Amino acid sequence: MYDQRLPLPLGGPDPTRSHRRPWYAEGRGRLRAAVLLLGVAAAVVGAMLGMRQPTVAVRMSVDSYDVGTVSLPVEGDGIYASSAGAIVISQTGQVVNAGGATVYRGQTAIGACSVAADGKSEACRFRLGGQSLTAEDVRTATGWRRRYQDGSTVDIALPAGTAPVPFPLGR
Repeated sequence: MYDQRLPLPLGGPDPTRSHRRPWYAEGRGRLRAAVLLLGVAAAVVGAMLGMRQPTVAVRMSVDSYDVGTVSLPVEGDGIYASSAGAIVISQTGQVVNAGGATVYRGQTAIGACSVAADGKSEACRFRLGGQSLTAEDVRTATGWRRRYQDGSTVDIALPAGTAPVPFPLGR
């Protein structure tokens, strides 16, 4: 808003010019600010959704080992297999070891994991195509939070207890 307050001619009672916004322009600045804030809020929400970690569900039962929508039926004594892949699970004392093989995103994936005796962590190593990877899994309220050596993470949902996950999920 601009007002000329110097009266011309000198000594006169009123300024000769006065620039005031029309009544309909008063809210324009507020509207622009509101639209700008709405745009910034939408960008922040989009960035947060983009950074959200993927979640993969894994379920192990006496009948099958399920990873997402893939089911490996039990073959006997800790062996689960189908044309989609295989996993072998063994227990030595309180430590659970697992090895798995599959084709993951077009590459041969071989992995091995050991669940600690307390069930609160899992150490894994993988071979995905020609690349070697390591990962540490930490138990959460809903499953594992896997962190690969490069810092990328994936949440693995375990709806029914603890299960080893020797597949490079989230890669």
